[in-house]
Amino acid sequence: MWKRRLESFVLCTSLSLGSTAVHAFDRAISFCNRTTSPVDVAIGVDFAGTSETTSKGWYKVRGCTCRSILHADLRATEIFFLATRSGFDNVLQGGRAPLCVTERGFSFQAQNASAQSCRSAGGHWATFKMYDTGTKTNYRLNLRSQGQCNLMDDT
Repeated sequence: MWKRRLESFVLCTSLSLGSTAVHAFDRAISFCNRTTSPVDVAIGVDFAGTSETTSKGWYKVRGCTCRSILHADLRATEIFFLATRSGFDNVLQGGRAPLCVTERGFSFQAQNASAQSCRSAGGHWATFKMYDTGTKTNYRLNLRSQGQCNLMDDT
């Protein structure tokens, strides 16, 4: 009898441990614009329950302010940002991770699979910068310009 209980306990324990192998990372993400001019921000994330990266934008962030961009369960700790001023001709913060965007509000998922998929959806292939949120549940990204917005806290 005790052997059956032990086997049952081991089975239940291994099932519960196995179910935590794939889990979501709860993240609250904000963007602080520490320059004096407004910027437009797009984000790329891997939502829990999906297998593709989603790109979303645009979020207007006034000068010397912070804005909450997203609070969601993500399947990865990496997030991607693109910040522009006055459209695609003035990218302030970009990188090497290509994702699909348009000039107006957008949300793309399958279109991020390739430049061709993006163009077919009427989008532009843009390069986002990757950040790893690590273990931080509240992640704040700061766009800085030397000597501006000094009255903002640095937390």
